Amino acid sequence: MSGLREYLKLKRQVVRRNRKAALTAENPVRTFSAVTTAEGRSGVRRTRIRHHQIITDSGPDNLGYDLGPSAPELVLAALGACMTHNFLINAALQGVPLDDIEVTVFGDYDFRAGQRGHADVPLHPYNIRYKVTVVTDRPEQDVAAVLAAVERECPLYNLFVTPVEVTGDLEVRAAVAG
Repeated sequence: MSGLREYLKLKRQVVRRNRKAALTAENPVRTFSAVTTAEGRSGVRRTRIRHHQIITDSGPDNLGYDLGPSAPELVLAALGACMTHNFLINAALQGVPLDDIEVTVFGDYDFRAGQRGHADVPLHPYNIRYKVTVVTDRPEQDVAAVLAAVERECPLYNLFVTPVEVTGDLEVRAAVAG
């Protein structure tokens, strides 16, 4: 038996416990953040999330050093990671044993975006699509039911398919002469 199958048994218990606790919590909303800075002389972006650090960079064709994935690649990775996690949650809750799961997310970007004469070219990655590959002894209809729950419940999948408002603030600090 796969170690993933044993994990799913434990996952089912934890998810049920956490969902029950959220219903009775005084404040079930959690705010999270990521802080990104640009490194001097290289432009490499360093993102800090809790105690983790992620480096994003461009390829040499865009004055980068290829030290990490680009921001659009990280967005696709985040979608794939979120879908994978939600697939595990829903497989656990529905009792669908998995031996392996892989989610691949694809997207297109047209570098003409924003340039004169190309107003029809999206400024964002588009044609986002995914492929889920699972190894299980259950019939495809059982796995399809898990995927339907993932599409219904996955936070980042729903962020992609539902319009969301983004707001911002700007703070400008005076440079210190030195």
